[in-house]
Amino acid sequence: MPQKQSHDIEKQLEQLRQLVASMDDAAPETRTKITSLITEIEQQIEREPSAASERHQGLIESVKESIEHFEADHPAITSTLNQIMVMLANMGI
Repeated sequence: MPQKQSHDIEKQLEQLRQLVASMDDAAPETRTKITSLITEIEQQIEREPSAASERHQGLIESVKESIEHFEADHPAITSTLNQIMVMLANMGI
């Protein structure tokens, strides 16, 4: 993965971590779901670009599902997840 893309997505993931940390009213399940998604994204971007496209599709579906889930209650998280999804698509994931 090109260094700029790597840096950009890491920046977004860090922003997402900060948003999760600042969610005072969030249920533990919400925090766990987002943290798991962050881990899944990190693992996927560390893999070879030729990794199975099924995994890529599964990751994109997880991000889309999370966007839909958090859209109403956590708009900042939704916005960051949207940006991450665009970056992943641009990377071919």
